[in-house]
Amino acid sequence: MREFCVVHLVRFHNGIEPFRRFLESYRENPGGIDHDLLVIFKGFSGPEDLQEYTTLLGPFKYFALEVPDDGFDITAYLTSVQRYADRYRYFCFLNSYSVILNH
Repeated sequence: MREFCVVHLVRFHNGIEPFRRFLESYRENPGGIDHDLLVIFKGFSGPEDLQEYTTLLGPFKYFALEVPDDGFDITAYLTSVQRYADRYRYFCFLNSYSVILNH
């Protein structure tokens, strides 16, 4: 079992700019703690919707989970925990507008 999974929620409805800002902050502030990155794609209808997002993810090691745009963000977070609880001890959930600051 690994210790940490950072989970970032990406809603199709929000557009790509919040995701760009997150990835820029993630690249600039690696945190210094070994972790995996899980990207939840919420409300994407198919591969054509994901293409620009996955291109931005090219330099990063990550895995993805696609969920429908049902319920609140907590619904997507709960889905990820149910799916990956046997792989991680801790989850850090970041919503679509989160950026990582180094203060």
